[in-house]
Amino acid sequence: MSKNKIIAGLAVLLVIASAGVVMVRHKKPAASQASASKVQTPTYAKAKPDSPLTNAVLIKDMKYAPDPLVIKVGTKVTWLNGDNVSHTVTADKSTDGFASPTLGVGEKYSYTFDKAGTYAYHCTIHSSMHGTVTVIN
Repeated sequence: MSKNKIIAGLAVLLVIASAGVVMVRHKKPAASQASASKVQTPTYAKAKPDSPLTNAVLIKDMKYAPDPLVIKVGTKVTWLNGDNVSHTVTADKSTDGFASPTLGVGEKYSYTFDKAGTYAYHCTIHSSMHGTVTVIN
């Protein structure tokens, strides 16, 4: 092999290697890509009556939050079990018409409130857990 071919071959390798380094330097790190696409968990307890989160109740730390929940007639409320144990969402008065099945971890239950009023509810598994939904016109 001649000296010119060796030099030419090394020059080609150097160009290829340099291009690879430039590409690696301009690539975003995986951590920043992950944080950019990370979805923040809403803070349900701080939701205001007119905010879009007022139709969500998070079950966490053996509590319903927010409590009380104030909504307008016709609003569908969804309870999400974010706790590490099962819970239920059951109206105190059977005539109020809502009663979830047992909700396992991560499961949800929804109910649409069609009449104005105050609706008390509880967890049938944990007697200390109570919540209220106030429905306004």
